[in-house]
Amino acid sequence: MRAIQIALIVCLCFGLSSCTQVRAVWYFFPDIKDYKKFPVVEIKPSQRPFDFKRNLEGANQLKHFFDQSPYSLKKVLKKTKTNAFLVYHRDTLIYEYYRKGFKPHEVRTVFSISKSMLAMLYLDAIHRGKLESFDIPVSKFIPWLQDPAFEKITLAHLLNMQSGLSIKSKKMADIKEGPANFYYSPEIREAMNRLMIVKHSPGMKFSYEDINVQLLMFALENIMQKPFLEIFQERLWQPAGTKYPAFWITDRSKEQIPYAYSGLTCTAEDLARVGMVLINKGYACDSLFCSRFYLDELFKPGVNDPQLNQKWLWWHNVEMTADSNQEKGQERIEDIYADGFRGQFIYIYPEKDLMIIRTGKKYEYERILFHNPSKRKFKWQTYFLNAARQFNP
Repeated sequence: MRAIQIALIVCLCFGLSSCTQVRAVWYFFPDIKDYKKFPVVEIKPSQRPFDFKRNLEGANQLKHFFDQSPYSLKKVLKKTKTNAFLVYHRDTLIYEYYRKGFKPHEVRTVFSISKSMLAMLYLDAIHRGKLESFDIPVSKFIPWLQDPAFEKITLAHLLNMQSGLSIKSKKMADIKEGPANFYYSPEIREAMNRLMIVKHSPGMKFSYEDINVQLLMFALENIMQKPFLEIFQERLWQPAGTKYPAFWITDRSKEQIPYAYSGLTCTAEDLARVGMVLINKGYACDSLFCSRFYLDELFKPGVNDPQLNQKWLWWHNVEMTADSNQEKGQERIEDIYADGFRGQFIYIYPEKDLMIIRTGKKYEYERILFHNPSKRKFKWQTYFLNAARQFNP
């Protein structure tokens, strides 16, 4: 693969108009070690880390629940190059797997789990009265958005991926105006101004766009009157009782603007500590992080993807039910999860206070070229759900 990349660069470098395009060809697909390719800023952990209890006596029984499918846990972990697979019941670690040679203190980039972390900061902001509503135009908080179209795009539109915004090209191979150019650009604000377009009116449909989250970050900084990484460290990372430093990927500008939509780099264990805020009904250790009202709203059906539901940058498995206690055809939600590229997960099944953390190099169990989601037979969120339903606390 590296030889092909080198050949491409030799053939294309004279035709490329910027270093961004060279990086896009060289690196192409993001990797869990992307924190080594970009500048990063360190996020300090809590001075009083939360320690999970450990009870691994029932690990074999728990493993049995995962094996009740065409996919055995042992094969899944091996074939997907899983680095960490941790299962928690309430505040207790009940199953633990680390890939051979991988240490619990090692960090990896968790990509779009970053989006869910930012959404939690919005829940905190509205809980503390820093923000009255999500139904406020984003242009109120970002003065450099000059296009009148932004006066109709609210924070809620951005949080639910219904803004109508996009970048000029959605093709991965388009290194001039596509996602790779946006990701590898040395100045993310410049890339946004150059690539961002209004594709359709807000509220019309769901469209997964990283640029929504980057705008939410700039808005949050204005709302809180602090840099984003200070907000994240002070309002979520430290209150959650994290044990290890995290890192956040930034662009190469003097400002070191964080990649809010994908840059969090941390340990699997500390992802569990953040997940405990949802297990604990909105409490980060002993402090109330967000009100029960907004936490309950987070668990309600959101925007169809179309098979999955998203609400405020968190996801749900959703099925139609004909339960006699519910209206026929009503959507039923059992779980909530944060989902990152290559299969990084914080998965929570609230009814049983069950949480699963998975980080790894690959998503796919089958061999699929170019990580094409439509070709997948194995789906992590379904795998988790099936096991969680069988779990008997």
